[in-house]
Amino acid sequence: AGEGEIRKDLEKLVSKLHLDGNVLFLGHIDRSEISEYYSISNVALSTSTSVNMNNSTIEAMACEVPVIAFDCGNTSDRLIRHMETGVLAENGNVVDLADKMYELYVNPELREKIGKNARKFIVEYRSWDKRIQTELKIYQDLLNEYRAGVKREKRY
Repeated sequence: AGEGEIRKDLEKLVSKLHLDGNVLFLGHIDRSEISEYYSISNVALSTSTSVNMNNSTIEAMACEVPVIAFDCGNTSDRLIRHMETGVLAENGNVVDLADKMYELYVNPELREKIGKNARKFIVEYRSWDKRIQTELKIYQDLLNEYRAGVKREKRY
């Protein structure tokens, strides 16, 4: 989904590999339609080698779609617990990534379990309500420190 700089190259690669009937290039998708596409997905891949805590990862998890991601950028510390709320592959290791994809492909029960755990995790820890509560607490703590006369060192 989406339009990117390498779309034409990817389309050529798909054609060269004779995968035309297996890969869809959807172009721009309206935000209101995203959950429909997640609902027909078996897995979602998050293949950045620097950080995998992006919106698409969180959206997939919220839609009970298990995410397979490279373990990088604190992904395992803050978002994906391996084989519990998602699946982590060694960073940059495409063979390991493919192995993890196959593992979920042949094990639909595991896919479903990880997807349900992922949604539960997102609702509990990463929902907008939780984020707003966390940010309001930060602002309240800062206000309380200001009222108490606590001096902070400038960081800029």
